Amino acid sequence: QKQKKENSNTRYLNTGLFNEKATLDYYLTEKQQTSSMLRPNKVFLEKFPEAERFNIVKKVTIETDTLDNQFKAHGIDDADFIKVDTQGSELFILQGAQETIDNHIFGLEIEVEFVEMYQGQPLFSDVDQFARKQGFQIFDIQKAHWKRTGGESYYKKKGQLVFGNALYFRTTEDFQRMIDQIADVSLKKAKVLKAASICFLYGYYDYAREVFECGADVFNQEERDAFDRWAKKKILLENKIPDFKGKRKIAEMFYRLWEFWRPTHNQWAITDRKLGNL
Repeated sequence: QKQKKENSNTRYLNTGLFNEKATLDYYLTEKQQTSSMLRPNKVFLEKFPEAERFNIVKKVTIETDTLDNQFKAHGIDDADFIKVDTQGSELFILQGAQETIDNHIFGLEIEVEFVEMYQGQPLFSDVDQFARKQGFQIFDIQKAHWKRTGGESYYKKKGQLVFGNALYFRTTEDFQRMIDQIADVSLKKAKVLKAASICFLYGYYDYAREVFECGADVFNQEERDAFDRWAKKKILLENKIPDFKGKRKIAEMFYRLWEFWRPTHNQWAITDRKLGNL
């Protein structure tokens, strides 16, 4: 693979992640993006088109470590968000990041499966239970549906819910616990503003304000006013359009048009248009 160059804002840690140090099998498949440390569940996958994407072409061994260990080894002492998309092993990686998650992480974006695409993999219910125990609440799921072989001609009708991307934010009560542990005022301010920024990035302006209030005591009035001005600039254009009779019907009409023309993967795989409110 082509080596990526680091810059002042990016670091690449060339390490397999798991919930422990281990030497594990890794299954390379015909389509690189479906490769995993878990065997594809062909009994299920072969009910759908293009199952050959998951055919194993090679098995290799990889060395794994936990994210907690890697952060310590590389001197990374803070983080705010984790995004994981690793074809069935997401929960194992999160289990290996418990210390980082508990002390630092505000948000998670996790690929989750609702059926076993890979043999013995954790499902959404397992990931959700883990996240809730860590003080997170779910905000959205971007869902992907597959139609079975032979059902492609059923046009825009969606098939079975197979996988998705789940978005979690820490509850304000648990976020309060986290920032109360930060003694340095400037670091505490930075933590609050980064959490609010994450909410804004996904379009949750109401929650951004609630998160900001968790650290309101460390901001002076001038800083609070500056946050309000910044927040107002982030309001979407749709919120600036005045209400009028029929506005909702017009919006619904455009959404239905999008649904009609929504792109699909050869007519059998359909994914929700977005995650969050953007």
